[in-house]
Amino acid sequence: MRGFSELFHQLDQMTKTGDRIDCMASFFRETDVRDAGWAAWFLAGNRIKGAVRTGELRQWAAQRANLPLWLLEESYERVGDLAETISLLVRGDPQAMSMSLSEIVEQILYPLVTADSAEKQNILMEVWNQLRPIDLLPFHKLLTGGFRIGVSRGNLCKALAVVADVEPAVISQRISGDWDPRVRTYDRIVGEERAEDAWCRPFP
Repeated sequence: MRGFSELFHQLDQMTKTGDRIDCMASFFRETDVRDAGWAAWFLAGNRIKGAVRTGELRQWAAQRANLPLWLLEESYERVGDLAETISLLVRGDPQAMSMSLSEIVEQILYPLVTADSAEKQNILMEVWNQLRPIDLLPFHKLLTGGFRIGVSRGNLCKALAVVADVEPAVISQRISGDWDPRVRTYDRIVGEERAEDAWCRPFP
């Protein structure tokens, strides 16, 4: 989650559109291309469905935090956001060597979708030991499908367009439809303009 977690918290604290676009552009310039692809995918509003049932997640988080389930439930009612509640309770390891975003997605989130209940519990108990405190909230947002930080698809396209030096409309076309960052890679999204991009450019 290194890099992506910092981006998440920075964007969450920003209120100006220009600052958010600049922040995303800086992230995309500096991060690993595989992480950049998944970050763009999530920021575009996509999510992984069926990774975990929230009822089981609450039980395992209470177990991890050594708390009775009822206390976690009351905390959830007070906080109002499950991902935030769990992030406050399970804690993390400040000394952890944080996994990359692509590792979290491909080695944790997608395997959770097909794992049985016992396997899901083991995976989560292990990954909680590998996350820094700053990683917990963005991780749980991705896990529960509630990743929303006020970044519009249009602003994402503007940020990627800055990196690619193309028109935002070109980026919008490249990330349209149902796409997978493992197939439609980040390099293809921000690569040089191609002949098929011509119709996306605005008229002079």
